[in-house]
Amino acid sequence: MGFDATGAAVPVRTGFEGNRLRLRFGGGPAAFPMEFPAIAATGDTLDTWWSTGIQRRIVCENEPVDCFRVRNARGPAFDLSKKAFPEATETEDNRTDAARHCVWNGLMTEGTHRGFAQRMAAAHEIDGRANPGWSRDAQLMDEYKNKTGVQVGLRNEGAPRLIESTCLHYGREARIVPEPDTIDLTNPYGVDVIALRHP
Repeated sequence: MGFDATGAAVPVRTGFEGNRLRLRFGGGPAAFPMEFPAIAATGDTLDTWWSTGIQRRIVCENEPVDCFRVRNARGPAFDLSKKAFPEATETEDNRTDAARHCVWNGLMTEGTHRGFAQRMAAAHEIDGRANPGWSRDAQLMDEYKNKTGVQVGLRNEGAPRLIESTCLHYGREARIVPEPDTIDLTNPYGVDVIALRHP
């Protein structure tokens, strides 16, 4: 079933061509088309596909189209941030981490919308609590830079390269705040990121 912005049901036509699933929402010339690869898998393959953490998996199951649209956002975020800070010996809780979260959230926002990016980032932080190195300070830092990433994405709709360069700049200028609860964590303007340490 499909629904429009008012919540009214709209007709949905589906079809396959090769390994592509095609959807058409609505009728006539105003119908909205959508297409994505069909994924058929069983057993361990599905476990690998959903190896993103339980909470992130739930977000993707509830919002599969948005999840599909930004499925590749984490790769560039990781690669660009790591390349930008070759002196860093680790990738957590430092400026590399700050830039990565900003890029990831910015690209998710630009590729979908604010709500999805916020839900996926929140799910990521909940999943992260299972990691051995989790700390409250690290989560507060992540939540701060996630908010910045969303704001960068909103300010740069249609310009993913500008999102990346802005977040890398913010990462280079990141404030070192070992105790994040000593600053304003509401991050109302989204124009900087913080890190617990560096490198």
